[in-house]
Amino acid sequence: MNFSTTRPRNRATILADINAAQPAVAGTLTSKTRTLKNGQTATYYQVQRWDKAKKRNITTHVPQDKVEQVRAAIEQHRRFEALALELAQADIAGILDNTPRPQQQDLKKKRCAESPSTRGKSARPSAARSTRLNKTARA
Repeated sequence: MNFSTTRPRNRATILADINAAQPAVAGTLTSKTRTLKNGQTATYYQVQRWDKAKKRNITTHVPQDKVEQVRAAIEQHRRFEALALELAQADIAGILDNTPRPQQQDLKKKRCAESPSTRGKSARPSAARSTRLNKTARA
C-alpha cells in the first residue's frame, strides 16, 4: 500500500470525479485466437470476472464491435478503484485531523498531594481484605 506524506485531495473533489465516471466493468478482457477449417485465424474476445456469490469465474463473450467500449469500461473501473482508495485515505486523514489531541502537559502524570492521614500508608487494600472481596464477588 502506498502512503504518501502529502495531503490528500479534498473529499468533494474526489466525489465529483467519481460522479463524473463513465460505465465501469470489473474484470479482464482476454482474446482467444482460433484457426478455422479454411486455414484462416479468427480472434474472439471475452470478459472474465470473479463472481463472489457463486464463487466462480464468469466468462462473457464480447462482440468484435464492442471490444473498445469494454476495454475503456475496464480502464474506467480501475480508475474508480483508485478514486475509492484515495477517498478512503482522505477520509481517514480528515478524521485524524479533526480528533482533538491532548496537550503535552496533560500527558504528564499528575502527583496527588499526600494528606497527613495517608502518609506512610499503602494505597492498596490489605491482602486479607482483597481476598475477602474476591470471594464475595465470585458468589
